[in-house]
Amino acid sequence: YVLLNKPEQALAYLLKNISMAKQFEFRSELERSLKLISEIYAKQKQVAKAFDYQKQYLAVHDSLYEQRSSEQMALIQVKFDSEMKEAKIELLTKDARLKQEEFNRQRMWMYFSIGSFTLMAILAFVLLYNNRMKKRANDELALKNQEIQLQAHELKNLNITKDKLFSIISHDLRSPLASLRGLMDILDVDGLSSQDFISTSKKLR
Repeated sequence: YVLLNKPEQALAYLLKNISMAKQFEFRSELERSLKLISEIYAKQKQVAKAFDYQKQYLAVHDSLYEQRSSEQMALIQVKFDSEMKEAKIELLTKDARLKQEEFNRQRMWMYFSIGSFTLMAILAFVLLYNNRMKKRANDELALKNQEIQLQAHELKNLNITKDKLFSIISHDLRSPLASLRGLMDILDVDGLSSQDFISTSKKLR
């Protein structure tokens, strides 16, 4: 009706609308209706009524503005609190992730250290075992060499004893054999009597 330039019909509905808006506390609708009525009275040059409704409109408008501002501030505060909580959650998540990464890194270093220590221990054990086996083999070889040298020395002494023995035997046999040979030569001589032959044979035997 306002747009159709029918102010009387518009005022009738607007006044009824103001009554219903006050009854059911539709403040936004009350604000809009008061503003329209003020504009209608202003066009009709009814300044007092226009001023009165304009004053009511401004009061409702200011009240709504404060309410909206308060609600907006509350929304901003809620949004800010939500963002702060999200930031804290993100920070805690990131901190937990960093701690987990640090823990994983430390655990890897621990495993690496244990593995290296175990490997070094095994290597040291193998080297020590090989060294001990080598030393044992060297000791056994040295003992065998010592036994061989001792046996060689004994063989040398036996050879010397053998040579001496044969020298003594040959020397001891030479004189009796020479005497025997001389007696044999005498037997070959023809002028030997029977009695001498028997006596010499006994000596030879």
